[in-house]
Amino acid sequence: GRYFAERFAFASRSELSNLRFVPPGSGLFGFYMATLEFNGESIQIVNVHLTPVSLNRGSGIFDAISALSKTEKIHDEEIKAIVNSVDSHQPLIIVGDFNSVSTSFAPQYLG
Repeated sequence: GRYFAERFAFASRSELSNLRFVPPGSGLFGFYMATLEFNGESIQIVNVHLTPVSLNRGSGIFDAISALSKTEKIHDEEIKAIVNSVDSHQPLIIVGDFNSVSTSFAPQYLG
């Protein structure tokens, strides 16, 4: 890939199956999916690295607000791509780097 940050890993004591990388449709990194069998039930796991906020050196407050707004729109697209890629009838765990605070779009949408 183009970025070191797009290399995903799962560390699990249990065997994972259905490993699949989904390239980015928007944003920078895409996401990685797997399935874990736990107590006879299949659990989907998604590892994410959402696009970070990009600020130029010397940016002012209005530039920062604009960059945050732009990143939130990208996070919206990234999270919806994940939601559209999973089976809504199976348990799901989403982990990784959200590049967000709890009041941002991604955590609120998933909560």
